[in-house]
Amino acid sequence: MAQKLFDKASLVMIPSQYKEGKIYNIKPEDQSSSFEFERGSAATRVNSSGLIEYVGIGAELVTNGDFSDNSSFPSNGWTISLGSPVISNGKLTLPNNARVRQIDVVETTEEYIGSIEISGLTQGYVDFYIGNSEKVSLDSNGTHSFFISDPTSAVIYLYAFNNFDGEIDNVSVKKVSNDTPRLDYSGTEPALLLEPQRTNNVTYSEDFSQSYWFNSGVNVTPNQAIAPDGTTTADLTELSSNNNRLGKDISSSAGTYTFSFYVKAKEGESGVWVSRLIGDSTINTETTVNDTEWVRVTETVTLSSNGTIFIYPSYRIDGTSTLFNAYIWGAQLEQGSYATSYIPTNGQTETRLADVCQGGGDASVFNDSEGTLYLEYEPEKDLQMVSLSNGTSAEAVWLYLINGGSTLSVYVNSGGGQVASINSGTYESITANSSVVKVAATYKTNEFKSFVNGSLIATDTAGATPTGLNVLEFKYPTGSAYDTKAKIRALYYFPEALTDTELQQLTSNT
Repeated sequence: MAQKLFDKASLVMIPSQYKEGKIYNIKPEDQSSSFEFERGSAATRVNSSGLIEYVGIGAELVTNGDFSDNSSFPSNGWTISLGSPVISNGKLTLPNNARVRQIDVVETTEEYIGSIEISGLTQGYVDFYIGNSEKVSLDSNGTHSFFISDPTSAVIYLYAFNNFDGEIDNVSVKKVSNDTPRLDYSGTEPALLLEPQRTNNVTYSEDFSQSYWFNSGVNVTPNQAIAPDGTTTADLTELSSNNNRLGKDISSSAGTYTFSFYVKAKEGESGVWVSRLIGDSTINTETTVNDTEWVRVTETVTLSSNGTIFIYPSYRIDGTSTLFNAYIWGAQLEQGSYATSYIPTNGQTETRLADVCQGGGDASVFNDSEGTLYLEYEPEKDLQMVSLSNGTSAEAVWLYLINGGSTLSVYVNSGGGQVASINSGTYESITANSSVVKVAATYKTNEFKSFVNGSLIATDTAGATPTGLNVLEFKYPTGSAYDTKAKIRALYYFPEALTDTELQQLTSNT
């Protein structure tokens, strides 16, 4: 945006500064009109280094979790509560029924992410407790992560069973701040990620060696490569012939479902990766992959009634491709028409709650007699609404997708009734030549306009303007209906109706 237009804006939100529960604006500079943010669960994003990570993760709470201090108990932070555990060469060994602990680690009203690395396991399992009764049981090699909410005590335990024979390392517990906004860097610029509630119905999203997965002729070796989250948790899959399959059947209710996973060829190899998703129809997806970058494969299918979805991250059909070996990671099956941010699982389904961003601005920022609302976003069909109002739908300007997400429109209400309705074009026409939508809506007595991606789309020349405007929100003015779901690049408000030349400049993609 040119400096002249920036100077005219009274509110500018470009995702850059945030903390738990807040998205800060660039203007006004005093931050008095910052947006309130809520989610209520942990969530991932793609960070500026291109890695998938959880946001809102606090400092390490475990002392000597990497067991680099090999001094005898209890001077290394751990104390023995049962048996004869041993720390040697930076690893913890727990004989059968041995237990170690640390006290005063967590609080009883918070959520935590726990992580532990197990190697050399030949038998048995270890329970990782965060609190007295909250635990996860681990019986396989690799790095395992999990969430615990509201632990019943401040103590953490590691407890070995069934003649556990293995080594433990990198024990971690960190506090999760669930209402931390996500700045996502998967596009060309950072964007505020606002997503709907989704559940990953795949219960082992990173461990394809688990018996949970149906396996016909696929050799799976766990934890062989650096995954998209930067950890060594990607599994190597080796296929010996066509019709080799690695998959899972999941019973689901009627609806639209999207399956996704990440794939990269083994070093020195490349080829066409074939995956399959079966609902009411069968979808075979062929994806060209190499050994230099991860590709996220996504497939969408419909169930018309209760039934079973068959998912195959690895599938070969006779004659369709040359066999090659590849790494896979991050399987996700969610109800919806597109893939959302990755939701890791480790033995059970996990749900990410919806993002809600609301309450930006105040009466001193907005102008009742005229103004311009501008939004820049990376489109998904779940985009619902951005509204400027007096806190009700009686006095409001909003833009949103209607008709099942097919039409982008601008509506204006004044005095409790609709005074302007502008159809800004179909979703397909708006996004046909652009991965970014730039839309501006202006209001002025008897003069309402909508510009999209540099072009005047529609006008309305009759109607009064709303009054009492004092809040800008990524939602409908009242209630929780139509919460916005998109990647927001920028949101601007101008206390004047910009000229056509300015609107063309503001919304142009060139």
